[in-house]
Amino acid sequence: MKKVHQNTNKKPKWLKTKITVGSNYKELKTMVKNKNLNTVCEEALCPNIYECWERRSATLMILGDVCTRSCGFCSVKTGKPTWNDPLEPYRTAMAVKKMALKHVGRLKNNKRKLIVAYRVVPGDTTHCVCVTTENLDAADHDTLMTLVESNAGQTAFEFAEVMARARLSDGSNMLARFHTTGKMAKFLQTEVEMTPDNTTVIGLDELNKIIAEQKGVSIADLALTNPQGGLDQPATTEPVEAEIPTVNANTDVLSDDDLAASYRSQADKMFKEAKRLREQAEELAPTKKKKTATQGA
Repeated sequence: MKKVHQNTNKKPKWLKTKITVGSNYKELKTMVKNKNLNTVCEEALCPNIYECWERRSATLMILGDVCTRSCGFCSVKTGKPTWNDPLEPYRTAMAVKKMALKHVGRLKNNKRKLIVAYRVVPGDTTHCVCVTTENLDAADHDTLMTLVESNAGQTAFEFAEVMARARLSDGSNMLARFHTTGKMAKFLQTEVEMTPDNTTVIGLDELNKIIAEQKGVSIADLALTNPQGGLDQPATTEPVEAEIPTVNANTDVLSDDDLAASYRSQADKMFKEAKRLREQAEELAPTKKKKTATQGA
């Protein structure tokens, strides 16, 4: 009998792909598990699940995890559905809502991708300030998108406040670096459209009108609303100091003086907040003073 030798040569590199389990993939996997949802991605054993979920794109199944079709190439279970979960539609809707990303947009005329740092410029209700992502290097782009997709980024009313606290891979402040290197620019709101997911598109000017109507304020007031609040949170009734640095109309970017003033304002507020928290802590549990040792007679 002729002996057959197996080909032990390694497969070419172009035939292989590296599986990357990023933060978005982990977040979606946790969400699908916690909400007890079913996806075609998992049930069909799709090899592209890591790539798609990292882009926050998933195909959700409804009415259970059983399909009535019997496709020979598919690994989804086939049979008669025995669905009995009236809350599944609600959980599915909540999952879809969570998969959408705030602050992500593009220019209407050429579809250049943007991250909207300030939806409304203080004193200028027609413009916004954005980061043009196509001109960023790979490291800065990844850091920016990770921040956008983070809980802090998605709960921020204005994304620039989160940028002001973030650091790039070289240790520099994100907001300051993007400003000084010309990565941030001012655009008309009518030129920008928001793209929270693969199917939704809404003009930034229209979005601002909707938010202003929901809050019962003018568009100009949006620039002064506490940027730590979410879109669905009511506007504060107390006057809020403008933490958002204004834009230099001559250069269409934030000036160094504007950024410095913003940082000082934020530092002052943090100092006052720290003082208030210390006072509250003392009321709850006063600091015990050390007893001085007394000398014996």
